[in-house]
Parts: sequence; structure tokens; C-alpha cells
Amino acid sequence: VDDGSQDDPLSVVEPYMRQDKRVRMIKQDNGGVASARNTGIASTDAKYICPLDADDEIMPNFVSQLVPHLEADRSLGLVFSSLTLITKDREGKGNWPNGYDYDKQLRGLNQVPTCCLFRREAWESLAGYRQRYAPGGCGTEDAEFWLRMGAYGYGGKHAVKEPLFRYHLGGRSTKRPEEVEWLGWHPWTADGQHPFASQATPEFHSHPVRSYENPLVSVIIPVSPHHTEHVIEALDSLDAQVFRDWEAIVVWDGIQNERVVKAFPHVKYIQADRVGTGAARNLGAQHAAAPFLLFLDADDCLLPNGLQIMFEAYADLKEPAIVYTESLGVRSVDDATAQEYKMHNELVSYYDGIATIYQKTGDYEYETAIMQPGTKQPYFWCYITSLIPKAWHESVGGFDEELTTWEDWDYWIRIAKAGYNFVAVHEACMVYNYDTGTRRESGKAVKDEMVDLLRQKHKEVPIVACHSCGKAKSNFSQRPSPESQERSTMPQQIADSNFKMCTYTNPRRGSHGVVGAATFDRQYIDNMVRTGEGWRINYGYHSQGDQFLVHLADINANPGWFTPIPPPVAQKVVRLPQHAPPVKPKGPTEVKPLEIEEKPTEAELLEVEEKPTEETFDFQTLPSVTEEISLALNELGADSLESLLVLGEAIKGVKGIGEVKAEAILTAAREKLGDDAPIPEDALQELE
Repeated sequence: VDDGSQDDPLSVVEPYMRQDKRVRMIKQDNGGVASARNTGIASTDAKYICPLDADDEIMPNFVSQLVPHLEADRSLGLVFSSLTLITKDREGKGNWPNGYDYDKQLRGLNQVPTCCLFRREAWESLAGYRQRYAPGGCGTEDAEFWLRMGAYGYGGKHAVKEPLFRYHLGGRSTKRPEEVEWLGWHPWTADGQHPFASQATPEFHSHPVRSYENPLVSVIIPVSPHHTEHVIEALDSLDAQVFRDWEAIVVWDGIQNERVVKAFPHVKYIQADRVGTGAARNLGAQHAAAPFLLFLDADDCLLPNGLQIMFEAYADLKEPAIVYTESLGVRSVDDATAQEYKMHNELVSYYDGIATIYQKTGDYEYETAIMQPGTKQPYFWCYITSLIPKAWHESVGGFDEELTTWEDWDYWIRIAKAGYNFVAVHEACMVYNYDTGTRRESGKAVKDEMVDLLRQKHKEVPIVACHSCGKAKSNFSQRPSPESQERSTMPQQIADSNFKMCTYTNPRRGSHGVVGAATFDRQYIDNMVRTGEGWRINYGYHSQGDQFLVHLADINANPGWFTPIPPPVAQKVVRLPQHAPPVKPKGPTEVKPLEIEEKPTEAELLEVEEKPTEETFDFQTLPSVTEEISLALNELGADSLESLLVLGEAIKGVKGIGEVKAEAILTAAREKLGDDAPIPEDALQELE
């Protein structure tokens, strides 16, 4: 593969092509080593692939020694031999590689030489090498490829100890000043939440299988025919998210890339016929299963913590708002322009004519937004890649499909005029690519025409007051909202009695956000989130098997998620003496359930008393216990800390004691008595 070389490789290759029909040459514009390898592999249907750099060699028996290992073991994705290191002055067998340990690969210790033998099937499943890891010629594109190969189930083996690969050191003509970090876009290398088939050593018997049936955000990516290869980077950035509760929806607005479809089977793919960007986004939103939308252009990408930052910001808001962020911009510039960026403290990096710049954004200005499109300089406050409640998108009718450009600005203005708020997060969460798009330049060319068109259109767009606009800043201060001021008058439907302790039985694996399906007319408690249908209860992050309080409405709405825990059988209340001797061990005893009584009569209490009733205990010494609650506990039969513990969860029947308060009271009683608090003998006999 002639990757845009400046010399004449054809003169070297042509004699070999005449001698052997198996030798051929492909010419392409300079794209880098990963791009060249992908081009070569895509041109063949060979079962196995051997990537060999132009300045290295393999011994005559390299292929014949390695192929049998792949033939014999279907679990292997790649095999390799030892190597001979060759420098200007000497050569000899290297100490590396020395076996294959995928757990070391996860720690950034590459286990596999550049030249090995791997299955073409693995290359197809992973959409090949990634050029971003080799921006200056050679790089870490191979180590990252082996990392992904092991993560998705392909094993590796140092199959031949004989040095059959001759590796020339110092032969590279181009080199990036520093090695490109190749673990960062793979969150499982840090948090251990590996794909199910990963070759990593599992903590238990296997890696857990996660369910993606209930995403929190639908990421919608419209793809034009110009960006069918670029979308790989966008999808990689989603797989890189430390926040896992997303789904990806790719709308092919024209040609479909089968290579992408095969490599990303977890994506929803929708076919459209050149309907335009706005219509493609609307089509994706119609298929979205999540309560939030995020539109991502195919030639842009998210930073690994992008979704997490956005959702944490949204969760901190007292009132809902569209969350938008700052970004990194990537563009080709000359040295003078790069120096100008540096003077303004905007330059993040500059290499080989490519500058990465930090792009700040300001806080949202509601009054300015609703005056758009105005007669002055247009006000653009956020990228299309922002976190949007799906219901808001639907309420404004989505994007105007008749607009061929500037449809995103029109979209934001209509949302602003509909009274919905925006909040800026002053952190970069996305990468905006200036060199790959064409719509940006075409949009500039018709700027005046589009502004005039939108001015005429927006004369008919009504403006709705936004009571929260301009109040919620990017620091998310805990200010009181109209909803929070009404919480003192909570209706009976949100009271303690409408919550039951449940076991979380959703088949989804791993820790994830749990939001109820039932809706309420306003925010009655802190842990609620606003959706298009109303307010819902946010139960936080949980895993299957966790136990927590769930509202009856959510239990009814999703019986497959929440299984109520049966309350303990109410036992006959026993009045215990306050100072009893320790119980002697008796051995196993069958405990039979007693007759259920909601409240004992005075006569029943007297029947089990063998001693005169002593003065009742004042439970106001325990936290959260008022005089009224203390008297009620006495009426229930508790006259000591010991008897309170015997009652246990039955105290939740007392007015003013809910699930949380009951646990606090019982915990305090146990602490006062100590772990070995005695139970009187006559009480134990009565229970038996």
C-alpha cells in the first residue's frame, strides 16, 4: 500500500509483481499507517492477516509455523513468535515478547509485536486499526488494536519461541514526539466493567452481562455519504463513555457502511433517502427509547467523561434545563495561527499542522436568545451536542425539515421561545472537527439569506415566559424553586405509607440509574426528576438484588422491576421486665408463628405479666422521638429498650414513624444496649 509516499515505490515493487501474481500494489493519499493497513486488509478476503512494516522482515517459516496454532484453537484471535532485534551495529534475540498476559495489556504493557498473525474476522468485528493512535506515522495503533481484540473475546498466544520476526530499530522516517496514550477511550481498563467476553481475568467466575433495555439518553447520529467512515470515531467515543446508560441511533442519510454495521452491532440503524440533517435527526428521535436526547454529528465525538458530566450537572439542578458544554476544536492551521491561539491561552496542542484549541462558552442569556434572529450579531449559545429532554424536542416539533442549513440555530431559538431553560457547564465534553464538514462553509456562504429567512419565520413564533431562565447558573447553586416551596403541603399519595421496601429485580446487570415510571404533577421530594409527562422519582444507582423503598405507583407500573418484601409476621406483644438475667443457650428450637394481632388488649398484656408493671420507659432519649411518639410506643407495649427491639419493625405502625425513622430508632436502641443485649428468659419462653 503506497500511502502517499514521496519516492517511487512502484519501481521497487513492479519487478516482484511481474514474477508473482500474488504481489500487487494499492495507491492512496497519505492517511497514516493504520489507514494503509486497513486499506490493504479490506482489499483481500484472506482468512489470516500478517501486518508487516516496510522496513521489517519475516523468516521463510513465519507463516507456516504460526497458522497451525490458529487452526487448532478457535478461541485464539492472534499468535506471534519471538523476534530478532536489529540495530545499525548488531542484532540478537530480544527479551520481549515473553509470553502473552492480557491483564498486563490492560495496564498499558503491550504484549504483542507489530508483526503477528491474526484472524481477518477479528479485524472485521473491530472495524480495524484506528489512525488516531498514529498521527505522526508510527504510533500505538497496534497495541490499541490488540487491546480491543482481547476485550471482545479474541485470545492471544506467544506460539513460537523461535525468533521468526526480524524487527529493525531506528528505521522509522516519522515519529510523534510522545507516545499516544491508548487506554483512555476504554473505560473498562480503569473501572473493571469489562465486556462479557473479555480475556481479562474476571473478579468471580465470569464478567457480568449488562442490559441496555432502559437507556437514559439516546445519542442520535445522522450520517451523510461524506461521513460513513468518520462515524467510527463518533461511535468509538460512545463506547468510551464512563457513563454507560446510553443507546446509539445511527441514521444513514443515503449510503450505508456495512463495515460499520458489522463492527457496531449494538447500534440502532435507520435507513433514510437523503432527507437532510434535520429530518434525519427527527427520524432518530422518533426511534429513541430514552427520556433524554443528544445529537452528535458523525464527524464529531464526545470526550470519555462527557455524558457523565452532563448528567451530573442536570441532576444538580432544582429545575430542568438543557445542559450544554464547552468543547475542543480540531483544525488545520499554520504556525502563525497556532501561535495566536497560544497567546490567547486557547491552544491545547499543535502537531504537524493540526491544532487542538479550547473553546469556551458563556452562560445562557434568555433575553438575548428570544430576540433572535435579531438585527445585530447572531447569538449562538450552544452546540447541537447538548443534553435535551425528549419531551421538549417533541413539544417544539423537532427540527424544521425544510431548512437545508442553520436548522440547529432555528431549533434552539424555538426552544428558548417556548420557555425552556438552558444551563452551561464550563468543561469541555466534546470534540468539534473543523476540517471534515462541508455544511459549515456552505452555511457561511448563505448567512445573510438565512438570517432574513429566519427573521420572517420567527415573526410568527410566540414567546413563552421562562420563570427559571437566568437563575440556574453553571455552579448549580441550591436555590429554592416554586416546586420545593410547595413540598410542605405534600399530598397523601407521596406519604411514607405509600412506599414499600422492595427487592430490585430488573434483569439489567451492573449498577445503573433507576427512575420510576409513575408521574406526579410537581416535585414533592428532592429525589425527583422532571420529564415531559411530569415528575418521576429517581431512586439513584442500584444493581439487581438491592433493596430500597419504592412508591406503590412505581411498583404497579413496573412489577417486573420491583418485588415487595413481605412484612414480618406480627407477633403477640410481650411486656418484658427491664432488668433480666442473660439467657442460657438452649440449642435449636422450632419457633412457631404466633397469632397476628394488630394491637393487644389490656387484658392480654396483663395475662403474661408475672411482675407488677414498672414505670414506662421514656423513649425521648432516642433520636427523632417526640413525647407523642414515646407515649405511643408505651401504648404498643414497649417499656424498655429490650422490649423496643423485640417489637422491631412493628413500631412502624406508630403514627409519625416511617421506614427511615424506624431504622434510626432501632439502631440507637441497639447501640445503647450493645451488641450482646440480653433477652429475658420469660420473654424467650413466651415467644417459643
